[in-house]
Amino acid sequence: MGYLSSLLNRKYRGYGEDRYAGIQKEYADFLIAEDEEVREIRTVLFPLDYFVRSVPDEVYSLLKLYKAEITLIYVTDSDIAGQIKDTLGECAMNSFLENRESYGRELLDKISHELSERDLKAAARMITGDISQTVENIAKDYDLIAVSKSYGGGRCRGNEMSPLSQRLVHNMKTAALIY
Repeated sequence: MGYLSSLLNRKYRGYGEDRYAGIQKEYADFLIAEDEEVREIRTVLFPLDYFVRSVPDEVYSLLKLYKAEITLIYVTDSDIAGQIKDTLGECAMNSFLENRESYGRELLDKISHELSERDLKAAARMITGDISQTVENIAKDYDLIAVSKSYGGGRCRGNEMSPLSQRLVHNMKTAALIY
């Protein structure tokens, strides 16, 4: 923290001690301390589901800087499929799974194509399971997870994160990129 302290000391010399302490406290979360390790990003996990519609160009630009292996996974929620089976029957569940998997293939193809246009390669997988637990288990093997604010649905307003994406970011030890 010595470099950060000396930088802030030079920059804000002459300001009151309270102001300096406030600035140091506010920016300490955003700047890497000297004793912290900066990990290299070699692998990126992109969880996708029905509520994710697209990926912003800025995310692709950032991923291009990392030159990391990218894995796209589309997760179909098995809990919802089970509830549909219990209430409407197996035929309705199969129809639901078929529709979601069709959308998933289209989304994976679209994002894979957008990545390949930017000279980024990605592996794509489709999984049926619990949309939070599956991602948490898989993310342990990755350096970064790129999570959409709308992953898992449930967003109320334009800029709020879905409860599921908040849970993923909060519970995982993997670094997260939220878009």
